[in-house]
Amino acid sequence: MTTAPKNWDIIYLGCSENIYADSAGKVSTVSSDRFNFNLCPSNILEALESPQIKKITSDRCIAGTWAFILNSRSAQKLLTILRSQKIDRPIDNQLSGLVGSKQINAYCASPPIVTPNQQLDLRFVNLSFNSS
Repeated sequence: MTTAPKNWDIIYLGCSENIYADSAGKVSTVSSDRFNFNLCPSNILEALESPQIKKITSDRCIAGTWAFILNSRSAQKLLTILRSQKIDRPIDNQLSGLVGSKQINAYCASPPIVTPNQQLDLRFVNLSFNSS
């Protein structure tokens, strides 16, 4: 059992750590000559006392909202922020901007609990979180 940090707003059950992009913005889980830009190198995720949760310290680490947990205390905060902004891009990009500007505290499970494979199917891993 893993304990989540007290200040978490959102925990991504999978980040874009080890997901690669090409020059057109298409993504792959496998690095290649075409897919050669690592969206979220491990060194920009802040390791915490728990090896299973890392703090996201860059807006580069969010490239998908395929699985996440939103703290019930943070839901209203997030709605208020989003209502005050023009939503002019995909929601994962909007959220990554909020993380990058430090308006919300985001963490990711490491290793991921849910990840897209190359065909963007989902794979589930059993892990539970408690908020301390």
